[in-house]
Amino acid sequence: MKKSEVKKSMDYSVKEGCAYSATTGFGNAFMTALALRLGAGMVTIGLLQSLPTLLNAGVQLFVGRLIETVHDRKKFVSIFITFQAFLWLPMVLIALYTSDHTVWLVVLFYSLVGVCEAFINPAWVSWISDIVPARKRGLYFGRRNEVTGFVALASTFAAGYTLGFFEGFNAMLGFAVIFLVAFVARLASLFYMNKMVEPGYRVDGNSRVGFSSLLKEMRKTNFGILVIYASALSFAVNLSSPFFDVYMLQNLKFDYFAYTLVTAASVFFTLITMPYWGRVADRWGNKLVLNTTGFLVALVPFFWILSSNLLYILAFHVVVGLAWSGQRLATFNLVIATTPKENRVRYVAYYNFFTGLSLFAGALLGGFLAIAFASVQFLWLGGLLLLFLVSGIARFAVAATLLQKVNEVEARPKASGKHFLLKAVTIYPLRSVMHEFVSFERAVSDGLAKRKGLF
Repeated sequence: MKKSEVKKSMDYSVKEGCAYSATTGFGNAFMTALALRLGAGMVTIGLLQSLPTLLNAGVQLFVGRLIETVHDRKKFVSIFITFQAFLWLPMVLIALYTSDHTVWLVVLFYSLVGVCEAFINPAWVSWISDIVPARKRGLYFGRRNEVTGFVALASTFAAGYTLGFFEGFNAMLGFAVIFLVAFVARLASLFYMNKMVEPGYRVDGNSRVGFSSLLKEMRKTNFGILVIYASALSFAVNLSSPFFDVYMLQNLKFDYFAYTLVTAASVFFTLITMPYWGRVADRWGNKLVLNTTGFLVALVPFFWILSSNLLYILAFHVVVGLAWSGQRLATFNLVIATTPKENRVRYVAYYNFFTGLSLFAGALLGGFLAIAFASVQFLWLGGLLLLFLVSGIARFAVAATLLQKVNEVEARPKASGKHFLLKAVTIYPLRSVMHEFVSFERAVSDGLAKRKGLF
C-alpha cells in the first residue's frame, strides 16, 4: 500500500467511527427506553439486552473460518453494514405504528442488528489492523477512540433532548426521529468505510486452532483462565446491568433528560480515565489494572442500593466510568497478549462466544429473579434492589476466586502495596483527569493559534 492510501484510510476510519458512534448514541442507547414505553416486562428487557449477544456468540463459532476464506474484507463488511443500517427503518415504523405485540418486533430487529455486528466486528478488526502501521497503533487507536467516544456522548445527549422535547405531546414520534438519525448515520459510516483501501487477506491453513482444542486447554493456559474469568464476570454483571435503566425509568420515575445525564456520565468518565489506566498498564502491567478495577466493578450494584438521589447517582458514576475503563482496557490487552498473531481472529471469536453466552444467561436469569423478587423483602431491600444485591455478591465472588489465577504476560515491576492501590483509585485518577483537561485546552489553543498564523 502507498503511504498516501494508508493515511487517507486512517482518516476515513476516524470519520467512519464517528458516524457509527452517532448510530450508537441515537439508536442503541435508547432501546430499553423504547421497550419500556411499549410495555415490556422484566423478562422481555432481559431478552432485549441478551438475545443479540447470544446470537452474536453463536455466529462467532464460524465467523472466524468464514473471514479466513474471504479475500475482500471491505466488501464483506460493507454488505453487513448495509443490512444493519436498513434494520433501523423497521424501528422507525414500530415507533410510529404501535400495537400490543410490537415490543417483540423490537426484540427481533434489535437482535438482527447484533447478528450483523457479529459479522462486521472480527473482519473490521482484521482489516484495520492491516492498514494501521504497528508502530502507530497505540497512538492512532487512542485518539480514534477518544474522538468517537465524545461523538457518542454528544449523540446520546442530543437523542435524550429530542425525546424530552417530544415527550409532552408525542413521545413515540421522538423515538421515530432518533432512529431515523441512527439509520442515516450508519449509511454515513458505510460511505466512509468504502473509501478505505483493502490490502488483501491470507491465512496459513496449518496454523488454525479448533474449538475442541481450545476447550481441552481451557484451564491450563492463561488465555483460557482469562476467558473463564471474563465469562463469569459477564454472567454476574448482567444479572443486574440490563435493569439499571428499568430502575431509573420505572422505579425512580426519571424523565429522559435525567436518564440521559446518568447514561452520559458513565461514558464521559470512561473516556477521560482510559488514558490513565493505559499509563498504569504500561508501567505496572495489565494484571494490576484488572485486579483493581475487578473489585471496583463489584461495588457498582451496592451504590444503587444506598440512595435514589439523582446527584448521588451521577456522582458514583465517576467510579463506574473509572472501573469499566480499566477493566475493558486490561482485558483487551491481555486477550491480545495471550493469543498468537496467526490465530488471533479465531481466539477472539471464541472469547466473544463464551462471554456472550454468559451475558445471555445472566440477563435472562436476572429477568426471572426480578419477577421473583418483586414480592420479596430482605431488610429494607426488595424487587430490583434485592437483585442488585445478589449481583454485587456474585461479582465479588468472581473477583475473589478467579482474579488471582490470571497471570501477567510481560514482566513488570511490582507496585508498592496497599497504599499504591488506594492512590490508584483516588489521587492518581484525579491527576489524570486534570491532565486531560489541560491537554485538551492546550490543543484547542494551539489549533486557534495556528489558524491565526501565530505559529
